[in-house]
Amino acid sequence: MNTNGELKSNPRIISGGGVLRGYQGEWIKGFIEKFGKCTFVKAELRAVLRGLKMARDLGLKRIWLQADSTIVVGMLRGNRS
Repeated sequence: MNTNGELKSNPRIISGGGVLRGYQGEWIKGFIEKFGKCTFVKAELRAVLRGLKMARDLGLKRIWLQADSTIVVGMLRGNRS
């Protein structure tokens, strides 16, 4: 699963999206969603959560998550710094 949050500054639009692919790279499902007003980190986290819920609803059990935010990756790993 690849996810990404996005912030457009003018107008201030916060959204996120992601894709689920199989172990050989084949397309399974994707999403894009507007989140309204929130921080960039919250947009990244909401994209991750939306992707994980989508994977669960599809019955997928083993997920390899890729996100481009070092802050979010650290949070998911339990880093407190």
